[in-house]
Amino acid sequence: MSKEVKIMAYTLKELYTMYGVSRKTFKKWLLPFSNLQNSNGRTFTPHQVEQIFNQLGKPE
Repeated sequence: MSKEVKIMAYTLKELYTMYGVSRKTFKKWLLPFSNLQNSNGRTFTPHQVEQIFNQLGKPE
């Protein structure tokens, strides 16, 4: 049974770990989506996380 991923603020590390990829790979995935870059360098807002999930699919 898979755990439902909540839309909330996440750090870059939390997100790339959820997707099971390296930091470098995850950042490359986000390059086409300039609005998804985390501006403060630490945390993605819930709105950004929702957009990431919409673009990349929810992590399993």
